[in-house]
Amino acid sequence: MLGAIPFLLRPGDPVPPIAVVNEILGGSDGHGGMSGGVEWPRHQLTEREYQGVGRQLIEGSALIDIDAPGWVRSRDEFRTWTVMAKSGCSRGAAQAWLLAIMETGGGDEQRVLHEQRDGWLRTFDER
Repeated sequence: MLGAIPFLLRPGDPVPPIAVVNEILGGSDGHGGMSGGVEWPRHQLTEREYQGVGRQLIEGSALIDIDAPGWVRSRDEFRTWTVMAKSGCSRGAAQAWLLAIMETGGGDEQRVLHEQRDGWLRTFDER
């Protein structure tokens, strides 16, 4: 089900830590957000269930198995860490880039930010 939530996980992303998975599954709205088309009853995974879900995500969704830093406890922190893990940038750069993405409102400006992500992050970190 996690793999079906739009914009949550992409190939090459790390597996979200259990705290993030449980935040999503226990969320008050119980859906994928923005007309996600995926609904579920509130639920919290046990450690054993989480291990099984993690294996499924690695095998079926091409996610990578790396341990999240201890500060990754929410969906927003997971987004930040995902950018860091995929690009090697600093936490500040990842947060600034994600904020810039949100501020665009979509369209060509957002597409360009995605296409030029690594260069944008590198430039941010070099300042």
